[in-house]
Amino acid sequence: MQKNILTCDLEDWYHTTLVNAPFDQWDQYPQRVEDSARKVLELLDRSNTKITFFVLGYVAEKFPRLIEEISREGHEIASHSYRHRLVYNLSAEEFQEDLRKSISVLTSITGKDVKGFRAPSWSIYREQNRTFEVLAQNDIAYDSSLYPFKTFLYGDNSYSRFGWSIAMESGKSVFEIPPSVGRIFGRRVPFSGGFYLRALPYWMIKKFIKSFNKVNQPAIIYFHPWEIDTDQPRLDLKFRDRLIQYYNISTMEIKLTKLLRDCEFGPVDQVLKNRLSAIEKEQETARSEV
Repeated sequence: MQKNILTCDLEDWYHTTLVNAPFDQWDQYPQRVEDSARKVLELLDRSNTKITFFVLGYVAEKFPRLIEEISREGHEIASHSYRHRLVYNLSAEEFQEDLRKSISVLTSITGKDVKGFRAPSWSIYREQNRTFEVLAQNDIAYDSSLYPFKTFLYGDNSYSRFGWSIAMESGKSVFEIPPSVGRIFGRRVPFSGGFYLRALPYWMIKKFIKSFNKVNQPAIIYFHPWEIDTDQPRLDLKFRDRLIQYYNISTMEIKLTKLLRDCEFGPVDQVLKNRLSAIEKEQETARSEV
């Protein structure tokens, strides 16, 4: 059976771009991520599944024992930035500062290198060459930020639906691992996480995953702990944002349980071990030639 990739963006309910809570007020919001993350760990433990957690640095700093537990149980820890700011709104210097702070927090807790990054709300575009250089300079072997479907907030329909290596003038590379997007009659259909995973029927999601596996590609699925937290506060958002944030939240835990039963999953660093090892060797060679 083809092993797929399951990822969790470890952030709290008020960290989302749609809620847009001011950073200096974060401590005033109810902190629910620890309880919802432990629910996720219970689901994974029941199916003996290891996954990749893209962890927000702020969450790691606030709940270090949670991150330590996740790592100790064999899950991969990757970066989801420190402050959940949209990367395309940051300068290269601001992005580097945020990334380094995130990596520092995560490595100090786990004692392990951070090899992966996912931008908040998929907020990187392929044309941001300097951003990918920053990732490579900080020994990030893979990125999972280029969404191959255009929305009002992120994405581009021209991106490949499958992983590819992004080579830079410095000689370094970063392997891009996009979230999976299906196709119906030649048109792209997002299905693999967030609102899309909650909105679509389970049979369709499973069929899309099998379509990736038929061409020997892993499907990349993502979700957030707050998506299984049915008791989270409901804010008075505008209709579109309220729909995206809350629609069908009651179905997410059920769908995850079925996916863990019907499909085989692993973390990025294990499923793509050979590809990432090659990228790390390229980065090491590029550093030695500087």
